[in-house]
Amino acid sequence: MPAGKVRQLVQALAVALALYGCLRWAGFYEFASRDAEGLATLTQLLGDIYAVLLAFTIFVIWGQFTEVQNWYLLNDSGIVGSRTETGGRDETAAPEHG
Repeated sequence: MPAGKVRQLVQALAVALALYGCLRWAGFYEFASRDAEGLATLTQLLGDIYAVLLAFTIFVIWGQFTEVQNWYLLNDSGIVGSRTETGGRDETAAPEHG
């Protein structure tokens, strides 16, 4: 592991331990232990709301990709160009002389 990553990990651990110590010193754990079931319910509710929003976002984005794919397939417009725009001829074919 690079030294910079190790230093970041040690700093994050030190901050987490300091935060834990501050919360323990302030009496947060004794206060929260009396209402642990309510906190668990609140955490579950927030997680459920997040899951619904994430699923909706994925559904919308997936729909947009599907619309683009359907448009691409219907219009037959690859990188070269659409046959309807070129008058029905294939642009990849050799040019006609005559």
